[in-house]
Amino acid sequence: MGSVCGAIKFVTLEGLNELACPETDVTLKTWTLSHDLKDWEPAGKSVPAGDLWKSKSFCESGLPRLAPSVPVLGFDEPDVVYVVLNDVDHVDVADEFGQVYGKNILRKVHYVLRLDMVQQGVLGHKKFVPGDYLTLPHLVSSEFSAHLQGSKDHQVRLEASETGGSGKQTMDASEKRAGGSRKRRKRRKH
Repeated sequence: MGSVCGAIKFVTLEGLNELACPETDVTLKTWTLSHDLKDWEPAGKSVPAGDLWKSKSFCESGLPRLAPSVPVLGFDEPDVVYVVLNDVDHVDVADEFGQVYGKNILRKVHYVLRLDMVQQGVLGHKKFVPGDYLTLPHLVSSEFSAHLQGSKDHQVRLEASETGGSGKQTMDASEKRAGGSRKRRKRRKH
């Protein structure tokens, strides 16, 4: 859930982790809170994983057909949602006598996708392998989408909003996360 272009939105993956729901039917849905703050209204199209996998952009990307997870709203793009595809193996866990007593998840690779909910397609994707600097799913939505969009654009919007549009002073994202330190630095106009 988050603020997207002035509206409060919510994103969900219906059917995820439900035994009776096949992966093709796991559906990405977005909702917008009504102006009177009483109801959630569907926002745009719902995107079943099976339809996403059939889309031209998904097929051309060469991505594996994996159920999406960890949906995150694009904070400045009303029709964009980010999801993660996790490619994993399930490995037997055995005791010292060789008796198998469970399974561990071995993470092979993560794909972060930028999806267009209107066109029901992939706008872009990035591959992360274990050991990369991004550990999933410990994500902060604004930083998540800023990372894929280029955080310099996000920084310019922060500068303008904090200085009433002048862009002369700014607080970087790490200072904001650290509790909103008032320490500011001057920026030159170009």
